[in-house]
Amino acid sequence: MTNGTLPTSFDPVDLLQTLVAIPSPSGQEAEASGQLVEWMANHGFDSCVDQVGNAVGRRGQGPRQIVLLSHIDTFPGTLPVHRQDHWLYGRGSVDAKGSLCAFAAAAALAGVLPEWQVIVVGAVEEEAATSRGARHLLATGFHPDCCVIGEPSNWDRITLGYKGRLLVNMRWSAPLSHSADQTASRAGRGPVECYHCPLRRPQRRTERRLRPG
Repeated sequence: MTNGTLPTSFDPVDLLQTLVAIPSPSGQEAEASGQLVEWMANHGFDSCVDQVGNAVGRRGQGPRQIVLLSHIDTFPGTLPVHRQDHWLYGRGSVDAKGSLCAFAAAAALAGVLPEWQVIVVGAVEEEAATSRGARHLLATGFHPDCCVIGEPSNWDRITLGYKGRLLVNMRWSAPLSHSADQTASRAGRGPVECYHCPLRRPQRRTERRLRPG
C-alpha cells in the first residue's frame, strides 16, 4: 500500500486508541498489523504487512536507514479500553503500542532528507520466546545505520541498555546416593552449580568491564 500525500493534521492518540482496541496477543497480530499499515499508507508511507506479519512503513528512498522498531503484539488478556483525562487505558497502551504509534506519528511528520530512509516496524511475537518479527528483519537484510527500540522506559528519557532473557534447557544425570554420603553429596551439588555457571560468566564479564582502569 502506498500514498505519497503527507497528512495535514491528525491525532496520534486516536491512532493509539484504535490500535489498543484491537486485541493482538502474540501470534494473533494480523488485524492490528493491517490497521497500522492502512494508517501509514494514508499518512505518507510506503507500507505493507511482510511475510511474517510485521507492519512495515517506509518514508524516503536514500541508502541510509533509521529503523524505529517496536512490537505490535501484547501479553495475553484484555482490559477495557477507555480514556480518562489525559490517560489511555488498555492492553498494550504502554507495552508497546504507545511507542509504536509515537514512532509512526513522528515519522509521518518528519522531513526525510534525500540520503535517508525512515522505517517504522511493528514487529510480531516479541512477547513470545520466538522474536519472530525481529529475526525476520535480520534475515531479510535490514542493516540500519541507527535503530531505536520502542519499549517502556518512562516517557522522558532514552534507555541505553535493556534487560534480556536467557532460556536454558538442562539435563543432569548422576548416580543415586544418600545425602549422608559426603562424596556423593558433593556430586549432588552439580546440578545447582551447572545451573548457575552460565549466569556467573556474564556477571564476571560485566564486572571486568566496569572495573576502573
